[in-house]
Amino acid sequence: MLAVIALLLALDTGAPADVSAVRTAETATWSKNGAHVKISNVRVVGDWAVLEWFSQESGGMSAYHRTTDGSWKRFMHGGGAFAAADLEKQGCPATIARQLVPGSPG
Repeated sequence: MLAVIALLLALDTGAPADVSAVRTAETATWSKNGAHVKISNVRVVGDWAVLEWFSQESGGMSAYHRTTDGSWKRFMHGGGAFAAADLEKQGCPATIARQLVPGSPG
C-alpha cells in the first residue's frame, strides 16, 4: 500500500506543456555545469512549480515561477525538501504553495 501511495505522489502534475518547460529549464541549469540530473515529481500550479532532483548521491528540490515573457525562472534550489512556508517567503501565494508541497508546514 505505501509503495502505491509513494508512486502516486511521484507523478508529475499540471499542464503537460508547463511540466515539460519546467523540466527543460531545470535540465538546462544542470547541463551548464556538465552534471547529470534525474528530475521527478514536477508539480505546476498556475505560474508556480516545484520539482525534485537527484544528482549522483545528492538530491533536493527546485522552485520555479513563470516570468512575464512566459519563461520559467528558478527562484529556489537546495538540498532536502521545501515546505510551503519556504515558498511563501519567496512570494508564492499560500494557497498555491500548499498545493505544490501538500502536507507540509505552511
